[in-house]
Amino acid sequence: MNNEIKPIKKTKINFKIVIMIIVITILLICSIVLIMQIIKKNRVDDDIIFDISAKERYYLYEKDEIELKLLQNDKQLPLTYEAEVDESNIYAISSKEISSKVKAVEIDPFEVGKATLKLTAKYKEQIIERTIDILICKPLSENIKVSELEFEEGSTIDLNLDLGVADCNEVNLSTTDDGFIEKTSSGSYIAKKTGTTTLIIDDSKQKVEVKLNIIKDQNIKPTKIEFDKQQLNVEINTKQTLNLVATPKEASLRNIIYESSDEKVVEVTQDGTITAKALGTATITAKTIDNRLSATIDIIVISNIEKDPPKAKNITIESNNLYNKNYATLKNQLTLTMEFTQDVTTPTVTIGGSKATVIKQDDKYLAFIEVSKNMKEGPITFEISNYQNKAGIKGNKITNVTAGSKVIIDTVKPVCILTQLENKLLVQAADTSEIYGYIINDMPTSESGFIKNDTITITSSGTYYGHVMDQAGNIGDCHLDVTIE
Repeated sequence: MNNEIKPIKKTKINFKIVIMIIVITILLICSIVLIMQIIKKNRVDDDIIFDISAKERYYLYEKDEIELKLLQNDKQLPLTYEAEVDESNIYAISSKEISSKVKAVEIDPFEVGKATLKLTAKYKEQIIERTIDILICKPLSENIKVSELEFEEGSTIDLNLDLGVADCNEVNLSTTDDGFIEKTSSGSYIAKKTGTTTLIIDDSKQKVEVKLNIIKDQNIKPTKIEFDKQQLNVEINTKQTLNLVATPKEASLRNIIYESSDEKVVEVTQDGTITAKALGTATITAKTIDNRLSATIDIIVISNIEKDPPKAKNITIESNNLYNKNYATLKNQLTLTMEFTQDVTTPTVTIGGSKATVIKQDDKYLAFIEVSKNMKEGPITFEISNYQNKAGIKGNKITNVTAGSKVIIDTVKPVCILTQLENKLLVQAADTSEIYGYIINDMPTSESGFIKNDTITITSSGTYYGHVMDQAGNIGDCHLDVTIE
């Protein structure tokens, strides 16, 4: 047997492959480390809670806060956060620091509806995102205006709330005594038994209590409601109860809501009693709680003096005549100024038989009209009528000025005559008009240069023109051909 030992064959090592494997291994390890760091950075520990104390609803125009905390095993962690809203019905979002670990988002709602608030909390390298819905509604207390309600046994308790969007009108009803109302599967409430109790209306933010009367079913229901008057004058600082009437007369009036269009002028209670607070006008509306029927009445708050008819004072009339304010001729404007002892409606004014334009200026009324050919010559006539105070009491017609002088309408031109007296020319008026001035010149018409001298000396032949102006500014023209030998 041949036991010859064969030599071991040497293996040749490829260093390029080894180096490549080492490089790939290093890159793989780096990638794994990087991925783990990213996962760690974005991972939220299961035991960290982003606690947001949001309410079910927030009230319109009422600033409020949403408290924020970071908790881990009931321990508070330091908190930094960012907030943004995706709707435009919140005026502003601001941050409030209660402590280093408790923060709050302040919101200022200005429009009813829904908004979504996005919150991002940061703790070390962790990021926690939360989104909450914000419901903005009108305050419950402002919508419940009655202190007592009455429903028939078996009827639906419909409060006809208007708190904003549909979700805002979802409220819970309960009574201080058991068995009076029952909630149905559809969410409505039924009046179950007759009697009197207290109804509690709860919108989760506010509770309002009203007296609730449940009565036996009455077949006669009103088909119409109206006040016994369309308008009522009430003296300031007095009270009065309005009279609301139902049709048919046998129908009962219940669950009536009264509202004032201006509570600064007139306040109204839910039994229909009004209080006159300030001078002015307000409309009182009465409506059934289901908005099925309504009626209105205008309340005019007057002062004690407005019980009497208004009177005019300081009535003056003026002309814009350039020559004499006491006269008016064609195209002149007449202005009648009026003041009254009370605040009155715009009066109707006629001047010279024609209707004038009337405007109010401060505490006065001014009436304007232009003199026309159809106006009667002589002292101007006018009439002030159809005016009344806030209480609707009319004033008397007025036809005379109470201050200043009257204006005379004079639209007739004076008759001009030129007469030659040897070497002089004399200009005269043929009628009895009061002459303001004379002029003799070589112009067929003239509107200026009038003087009191009514004669001139002539030295040459030709055509001469004479002009006379009366007190109203009317001008009469004449001419004369003159020959000197």
